[in-house]
Amino acid sequence: MTKIPAVDITYERQHVRGRAVAIVRAFVIIPLLLWAVVWSIWALWSIIIAFVIVIKGRNPDWFWEPVSRWHRYFLHVAGYASLLVDEHPGWKSQTHYPLDVRVTHAPAQSRWLAGGRILLNGPVAAVIALLLLVDVALGILQFTAVALMGRQSERIMGWQLAVLTFEYRLIAFGIGLSDAMPFSGARRLP
Repeated sequence: MTKIPAVDITYERQHVRGRAVAIVRAFVIIPLLLWAVVWSIWALWSIIIAFVIVIKGRNPDWFWEPVSRWHRYFLHVAGYASLLVDEHPGWKSQTHYPLDVRVTHAPAQSRWLAGGRILLNGPVAAVIALLLLVDVALGILQFTAVALMGRQSERIMGWQLAVLTFEYRLIAFGIGLSDAMPFSGARRLP
């Protein structure tokens, strides 16, 4: 039996306050998003890696490490862009960040799930794209709340965390970092 790698998302709450923060953040985030998109080209290898997992029964280290770092960095940028985190994520994956995801690298992975990923890559990608649109919509709502009220909306923040948690569990499953289903082991973030 293959041990399923855990996907754990942690969040240390930060208060983002001030109308100027929302306006400045809208401009500061543009180069970070462009960098994250350029770095995303590496994650396209996950299409090929599913075949490697079917053949070898494991995700190769040379692939897993950099894609795991990309996965973490993309979440850091998403948290910063959506005003969940006040700390700038920098230009590479950090070892400690207020909104973080950890995926345990399993010595073996399910060949059946890898084969299923090959067949279901399109629908999984469509769900991820839909969740990204929901992220953007919630981010715009949060920007509006901070710009109008001068502070974060608690309700919008809860929705953002719920969507990001499911989305990043689904991404980890979809690109072969984990065999854990996105809804398994989910815990409520503060």
